[in-house]
Amino acid sequence: FQWSFPHLHSDGMTVVIRPLQPPHTN
Repeated sequence: FQWSFPHLHSDGMTVVIRPLQPPHTN
């Protein structure tokens, strides 16, 4: 898990890492 990486939508943990931005809906 690369918490430093801004794009972690692949793991679905984007909500936890970047709470300032809404979840990516592909």
